[in-house]
Amino acid sequence: PTSHVVEIPANASAITANLTVTGQTAAGYVSLTPTPTDTPGSSTLNFPLGDNRANNVTIALAPDGTLAAVYKAPAGKHTALILDVTGYFTAGGGQTYIPISSVRMLDSRSALGAPHAFVAGSSQSIPIAGTTITPPGGSPFVPVPANASAITANLTVTGQTKAGYVTLSPTPIVGAPTTSTLNFPTGDNRANGLTIALDPLGEVAAVYTAASGATTQLILDVTGYYTTTGGRLFHPLNPGRRVDTRVPAGIDGFGNGLSGAVGLTPRSVVVAGHDAVPSGASAITGNLTITGQTGAGFVALTDTAVSQPVTSTINFPLGDNRANGITAALGTGGDAGKLWFIYQLTAGKHVQLILDITGYFE
Repeated sequence: PTSHVVEIPANASAITANLTVTGQTAAGYVSLTPTPTDTPGSSTLNFPLGDNRANNVTIALAPDGTLAAVYKAPAGKHTALILDVTGYFTAGGGQTYIPISSVRMLDSRSALGAPHAFVAGSSQSIPIAGTTITPPGGSPFVPVPANASAITANLTVTGQTKAGYVTLSPTPIVGAPTTSTLNFPTGDNRANGLTIALDPLGEVAAVYTAASGATTQLILDVTGYYTTTGGRLFHPLNPGRRVDTRVPAGIDGFGNGLSGAVGLTPRSVVVAGHDAVPSGASAITGNLTITGQTGAGFVALTDTAVSQPVTSTINFPLGDNRANGITAALGTGGDAGKLWFIYQLTAGKHVQLILDITGYFE
């Protein structure tokens, strides 16, 4: 057998990756930062005890090409970490990015993008680039053109009959996968953001690893794509907190950083022009964390006010602090530079949101 090694060049300024935690001896969170710190101002992955959990990251590297991690939990506790790198950025070069309003391109529950549920151990291809989508009540369109080389998206699992994990890959997976994208137990709708290359046919492949005969439903909401021309370049930032709804005056202390729990009414925050994100930015990368939810549900992050979103960003049960890495388009026109949030559940329920920004596209 031969080995296949992909080298991250020395001039890489940032990476996209999937961070997985396992073997933790206490609940807590992990923060990834470009340089070491034991007092991080942001978080990357929140988790309880006894749960293998993953989160998508897009994060700057230190000048020497390194990345730092710290586990915040009671003294003496420890955890194992796994980092699967999916791409990298170089300053001023490489593929350019075009953000889009989130669009659903796979929902195996309705045979969108896949004819049936995913069966454990069977790799299944999902058409993306050049694929025509007809949204509910809308007209057919092609959200990702045929010349796209990679996408950003949000993968959600539901209806799984066994605990396991899903791996997305640019090409069909033969045998046991060596990386993972989304880890989950039974009975938990769970999501994870991702950045992934497309194969020459414009497809990605997915495989569910679990006990023989197990099945699961998968949902994929695409938020943007990479192409050789016409897009924006990525600019990494040291992680910075833009939203913490637990802070009464907003994170900036002047009441314009989104304060107070979020419910069924769409609420927005201006991102462009804050925390080193310039006014001309078209999209951001970051980490969205939920806490203090009064019911299970999901939060959708959109670039306009949407009262009934058809895509989701982060799914969660009651009593679980949970995070998801995002790549999200910012609003235009009257919503210029804004992100919108809505919590989908029954009336009267609410959730606290935290948003840490790790970079922007301009």
